[in-house]
Amino acid sequence: MVKAGVYLVLRMGAVGRGYKSRDDVALVGAVTFVVGSLAAITSSEAKRVLAWSTVANLGLIVLCGGIGTYEAVWAGILLIIFPCGGQMPVVPVRGRWWNTSCNSRNIEDMSGWSCACRAWRS
Repeated sequence: MVKAGVYLVLRMGAVGRGYKSRDDVALVGAVTFVVGSLAAITSSEAKRVLAWSTVANLGLIVLCGGIGTYEAVWAGILLIIFPCGGQMPVVPVRGRWWNTSCNSRNIEDMSGWSCACRAWRS
């Protein structure tokens, strides 16, 4: 549902060639991508990293729609499809694994085999 809006931006990006607003859309997408990426890098809580990386991905898709070329629009469509395969297995498991095995949502506490082994034993 989150990506329905950026899909519309991609669809309109291919149509809106030659308009100045397309440059503004690309700028908003680029700023969102950079801010979301920096926020994800500086955060240590796992849920915040996942949320900010999603924001950065949406910004990159909007940037592709703002560029509006054939290749950029297809890159944006692939950015909609492929992260679904990576995030789909993470979402159902994250609550059980983060809360029961590691007893923390901090990424630094999740390192090593001890946390991973506790997740598989329970």
